[in-house]
Amino acid sequence: MFVSVSANQKEFSLNLNSIVHYCFLSHILVYSSSKSSTNWTNEVKQLLITLTFSYLFLVSGCSQDLGPERSQQHTGNVAKRVETVDARIVELAYTLERTGSLKAKRRVQLYNQEEGRLVDVRYYEGDAVIKDDLLIQLDDRLLRAELDKARATRQQAKENRNRIRTLQSKRMASDDERLQAVTNLLIATAELDLFQARFEYTRIRAPFNGIVTQRLAEPGDIAPKHTHLMTLIDPATLVIRLELSELALAQLDTNTPVKIIIDALGNTPVAGLITRIFPTVDERTRLGQVEISLSRLPEGIREGQFSRVYLSTPAKQRLTLPFNAIRRDKQGEFVFRVIDNKAQQTPVRTGLHQSGLVEILEGLEAGDSIIIRGFLGLKDNQSVEVIKPDSMEQASRDKPEK
Repeated sequence: MFVSVSANQKEFSLNLNSIVHYCFLSHILVYSSSKSSTNWTNEVKQLLITLTFSYLFLVSGCSQDLGPERSQQHTGNVAKRVETVDARIVELAYTLERTGSLKAKRRVQLYNQEEGRLVDVRYYEGDAVIKDDLLIQLDDRLLRAELDKARATRQQAKENRNRIRTLQSKRMASDDERLQAVTNLLIATAELDLFQARFEYTRIRAPFNGIVTQRLAEPGDIAPKHTHLMTLIDPATLVIRLELSELALAQLDTNTPVKIIIDALGNTPVAGLITRIFPTVDERTRLGQVEISLSRLPEGIREGQFSRVYLSTPAKQRLTLPFNAIRRDKQGEFVFRVIDNKAQQTPVRTGLHQSGLVEILEGLEAGDSIIIRGFLGLKDNQSVEVIKPDSMEQASRDKPEK
């Protein structure tokens, strides 16, 4: 009898099958010569069951013994095949597309400063108004009466002061009487000014040329103090405010030209400029705001319309890599750099992305060899074999199926 355990599992399986068959035939001959035909059938069934479990036990045990040895033979110190590119400096201008909405910089919400009944509300949404046009009129009868009373009181105080002055010139009035008369005149003048201002508050006028966007009250309504009655905007001040990453903000300046497309008005682009870059960045999102004004207002433009803005950063020399070279983990972004045929995990800080390329701000130098393919199972400080892209494709096709 022979038992040969080799590294080849197929050869081992053939030898093991031969052993089982030999034992099985030997037992059949023994039992056929020593037992009757009836007992022979029962004994054969028991023997088949016993041999089956024995065979499974041997195969599983031998497979476990051979597993680590075969794994070690297959992996060993064989280098992992990877594909690389060199980090290189290119002159690159980034084009960014961002979306936003048109918003009027100049808008006013009109509130009443005097309470009362609304007598007249003249304009509706969409109506154009001229500066100082009367928009809303409140009932002013009570204040008009108070104003007339204040005028009469002031006139009386003024005449009394003049009378005291005449008497004092004849030495018939004291200085105290003169001072009292002057004080009464000042008080009456102040009250007249107060009622005059309150009377003016019953008339709400347009503070600038604009368009009515909200009409929130109707004639006959009773408006308590500080009720929002109407909203105006100046369409000439329509702008777009965008949120951009802090990396993009660093590449832009005021007066940088941009291209704007307003979806509701078709695909005709409108020229614009960056007029303001806000000085703060949100500490949670790392986004900042820019304000863009339009060089002209196309017909049909309205506040709130959806807009697409295309911004281009100035072209300059940038260190770049293909986007698929960047890996990420809990610590941040990194790449695998090939040094002395070993993959070295190297942390990097990236910048803007454009056309499949990513800008490298920190961590690498021009000419560094960076892995872009072959990441499956790749670990830090693992031996690698750099192959050409066509060889990589061939290796993938020749890989045996499991």
